[in-house]
Amino acid sequence: WRLLWVSVGSTVLHFVKKSRSMWCNQGSLFNHSESPNVSYTIDVATESIRYTTVRSIAVNEELCIFYGHKLWFNPAGQSKGVEGVRNDVDGAEADIFGWLAATESDSDEASVSNPFAEGSPDDVIPEDELPFEVWRPPPEEETPETIRTGMIFYFDAWAVDVSDPKQLSQVLGWLKSSGLETDELKHLKRVNKRDGIISVLLSTSPLPPSDISSDLSVTGPYSVKVPTSAALTPISLAHKNALWPTVYAPRRKDEAALWTRGRVGWMWNAMKATIAGALWSQSTGELPIYSFVCGGGDSLDIPEAVTFGAGDGRTSSNHPLRHAVLDVIRQIAEYRASAVEDTASSSNSVSAEDTRDLVPDNGFPVLSPSPTPSSGSPQNGSNYLLTSLTLFTTHEPCVMCSMALVHSRVKRVVYLYPMEKTGGCGGLTRLPSLPGINHRFQICKWRWPEHLGAAKSLAVPDTTDT
Repeated sequence: WRLLWVSVGSTVLHFVKKSRSMWCNQGSLFNHSESPNVSYTIDVATESIRYTTVRSIAVNEELCIFYGHKLWFNPAGQSKGVEGVRNDVDGAEADIFGWLAATESDSDEASVSNPFAEGSPDDVIPEDELPFEVWRPPPEEETPETIRTGMIFYFDAWAVDVSDPKQLSQVLGWLKSSGLETDELKHLKRVNKRDGIISVLLSTSPLPPSDISSDLSVTGPYSVKVPTSAALTPISLAHKNALWPTVYAPRRKDEAALWTRGRVGWMWNAMKATIAGALWSQSTGELPIYSFVCGGGDSLDIPEAVTFGAGDGRTSSNHPLRHAVLDVIRQIAEYRASAVEDTASSSNSVSAEDTRDLVPDNGFPVLSPSPTPSSGSPQNGSNYLLTSLTLFTTHEPCVMCSMALVHSRVKRVVYLYPMEKTGGCGGLTRLPSLPGINHRFQICKWRWPEHLGAAKSLAVPDTTDT
């Protein structure tokens, strides 16, 4: 085996390429700790493990790693912190090296390299060339309830009231000269005239602009809530205008959302990681079901290098509700709750900008045991667990798990295998399209599971709630 040290800025990465007889020695390089300073990434294609420091390491500081918990939950009065979100397997520690062996032996279908890795990430991929089929929630179903509950997101912005209408042109001139006319607010009208008051939208920065000219007769700035996107329908326009005047930009008939090469490639890597997790789960004696959520993509507040993964735990726990989807939602709940507790002591945390350089070259999402949320301004829906996130899972979620995803306000669900008798995303029913459901999420069904190395042994009985 080889040990290759690579320097990235002030952070040292080392990449271990294993042999069949010696991979178990690599993990013993580090002690196991709930407060790790080392993460790891698995690449089955190259039979390698990459260990990554997640923060700056002090002189003589011990290197520690975290593979998982034996407990389904922490004893009362104990807080696991954000470092504890990587407990993928219940009843035993995550035997990552045993999982590697399982993936080697279970290779009856060849894995294809990511076909979207080459080329400009901004290239648009035609929908008929996507590796998945897409079901979208109808835009006509935008209602005041979906706006309030987070299907239509809004965020906080800064505005001022113009006391003298004659100065409006001067305020707009100052706005342009100050560099505040950014694309972030191009879907909104800058001026809001309501009840005899003229308001001007400034920016979405965490702090209000402090360089407003004293020559301008304005009041503020103050915080307002504004929609995050243009209105697609007349109904949506009326609802969004109630918050702030919004641009009306209906899509052309049958116009599809644009899928860029970068986004599709990101989804390919994430689904490949999901399959790898299912093979690992299967090697531990569980059902070959795995759910995976990673930052990046459309995420509003979770860094790119932060991931959550969970396998089905019903066999080892003898508990019928230990579904992979529910387990990964629980991990995210712990992450968000612990992040609030750990904010005051974040000197050793990793920001989204810091972790961007730690993503390995092989394209596999980093399995990070010590995530820290980004410090941007709060977004609408932040009290919901999966707002703006995409959940990848090997099998179509059952009705129970689909309802949990509705309550969590997930943005998108991507799955490999349909479950016609039990699925809640198109099999038994399509929960997001039912009357009375107050949140709609996008559903993608993978077309080519075999191209990701999805083994036939991942199949489960068609009556299984997944």
